This record gives sequence, structure tokens and C-alpha cells, in this order.
Amino acid sequence: MIILSLMLGLFFATTVILSYIVYNCQNKIDIYEGWIVEFKNDVNEVYQQIKMIDDKQLFERDDEVGSIFSDLYLIIQKLNQRIESNVKNQKQNQEQIKDEEDLT
Repeated sequence: MIILSLMLGLFFATTVILSYIVYNCQNKIDIYEGWIVEFKNDVNEVYQQIKMIDDKQLFERDDEVGSIFSDLYLIIQKLNQRIESNVKNQKQNQEQIKDEEDLT
């Protein structure tokens, strides 16, 4: 009986500790996602402001400055693709979890 009580107590303590760890990690992920979205918005805003400044495309057609424009555009595209794929993966994971919960 004592062994069963000790095992049950150990199981309960482990469950509480692991639940706290998962909760803490989820909060950190939410913070990092917010930072990524803010960074993406900042990069897009800077790109739009540069495009407004260069409305006649004088800088964009220049060899040196034009390469910076194209590099900035590629960075924005990569960032958008990564964020969109992460959002899709997160939605798929949430749907799988809901489906598994519905089955049980």
C-alpha cells in the first residue's frame, strides 16, 4: 500500500512539473511568434517606404542599389513563406489534436 501511494505521489508530482514545463514553453512560443510577425511587418513597411521614395524607379534600376532592392524583396518573400508555412503547420497540428480528442 505504501509503494502504491509513493508511486501515485511521484506520478502526480511528475505530471504537475511536466504540465508547468509545457505551459511555460507554450508561452515562449507565443512570444516568439509575435516577434516574428512584428519583424515581418516591419520589413514589409520598410520595403513599401523605399518603394514610395523611389517612385520613378531610379534607384531600383541602378546596378548597386537595384541589387539591394532585389535582395530586400527576396528576404521579404522568404520570410512570408516561412511564416505562412508555420501557420499552416500549426493549424494542421491543432486539427489533428482535435480529431484525436474527438475519437477518445
